[in-house]
Amino acid sequence: MRAFFSFSSLRRAIPVAVALALLAPAQAATAARDPLAEAEARVTSAQRAANEAAEQYEEAQSVYWGLEGDIDRTRTAVTATEASAAALTSVAQQRAVEAYTEGGLDLDVVVEGNDVLEAQRRNELLDRVNEDGNLAVEQLGAVTEDLRVQEASLADQIAQQEQVVAQMKETESQLRDALAAAERAESELRARLERERKAREFQERLRRARAAASTSSSSGSSRSGGSAGTIVASGSWVCPVPGGSSFGDSWGAPRSGGRSHQGVDMMASSGTPVAAVVGGSIRQSSGGLGGLSIWLNGSDGNTYYYAHLRDFAGGSRSVSAGELIGSVGSTGNANGGAPHLHFEIHPGGGRAVNPYPTVRSRC
Repeated sequence: MRAFFSFSSLRRAIPVAVALALLAPAQAATAARDPLAEAEARVTSAQRAANEAAEQYEEAQSVYWGLEGDIDRTRTAVTATEASAAALTSVAQQRAVEAYTEGGLDLDVVVEGNDVLEAQRRNELLDRVNEDGNLAVEQLGAVTEDLRVQEASLADQIAQQEQVVAQMKETESQLRDALAAAERAESELRARLERERKAREFQERLRRARAAASTSSSSGSSRSGGSAGTIVASGSWVCPVPGGSSFGDSWGAPRSGGRSHQGVDMMASSGTPVAAVVGGSIRQSSGGLGGLSIWLNGSDGNTYYYAHLRDFAGGSRSVSAGELIGSVGSTGNANGGAPHLHFEIHPGGGRAVNPYPTVRSRC
C-alpha cells in the first residue's frame, strides 16, 4: 500500500521549515558584521525555507493524487470481481437446475443396467461442478471483501492527505509572505543606508563650511561691500548653501519692473543642498517671482527667505540649524537663468536688510 504523509510527520516538517525562517537569521545576525549583511542573511534563510515548504507541498500533492489513482484501481477491481462472482453464481445455479431436472433415476433406467452407472457418473460430475463453482464464488466473495476493506482504508488516507495538503499549502504561503517581507526590509534598509550616506556627506560639507566660516570670522573679515547692513549671525548660524557657492553684494541693484534687489544671490550648481541657517519652522510656497520658496521663522527671532529652489527636502515643519530643506534651482523669474539661491534676512520679521555681511561672515 502506498505511503502517505501523516499528521505526525506534518508536525515535524512545519516547525523545521519555520525554524529555518526564524532561527537562521538570528545565527546570521551574530556573525553579521553590519545591518545589511544581516538583512541579506534573512532573505537567504527565508528563501531557503520557502523553497523547502514548496517542495513539501508538491510532495504532499503527489501523494494525494497517487492515492486517488490507487482507490480508482481498487474500485475497478471490486467491480470486476463482483462481475466474476455473479457469473460463477449463475453457472452454479444453472448446474443445480440441470442436476435436479435431469439427474433423477426412474425404474426403466435401473432395469436397463448399464444406463444406471452412466446416470450415476453424470450426477457425480454435476455435483463436483457445483462444488467447484460454489468454492469459486466463496473465494471471489472473500477477495471482494478484502478489496472493499482496502478501498475504505484508501478513502481514510485520502481524507487525511487532503488536510495535509491544505496545511502544507498554508505553510508554503506563510513562508512565501515571510520571504517577501524580508526582501522589502532589505530594500528599505539599503535605501536608508544610502540616505544616511548622503546625510554624512552633507554634514561633512557643512563641517568644512563652518570651519571656513570660523576662520573667516576670526580674521575680522566682516566687510559690507560698501552697503548698509549688519551681521545678524550668532551661535550655530549656518551658511544657506554649505556645499559652496559664489556671491557678491548686490543689495539695492536694479531689477525688472523697477524693483531693487532685496537679497543676495548665491550662485551654485543646480541641486546643491540648501540648509536652514538656524532652527525654527519652515513654510513652503510655490509660484510668483520666487518660484519654489521657503520662509524660515527662526528661533533667533528673525525671518529668512529662500527663493528659486529646484525642489524641497521634506514638507513644512520644524527644523534644526543645518538641516537640509531644499536644493539650488532656477524656478520663478529665474527660469532660464543661472541656478542660484536668492536669500533674504528680515530681522524680527520686519523689512529686509542687506544679508551680504552675514552671509559673507559664514560662507
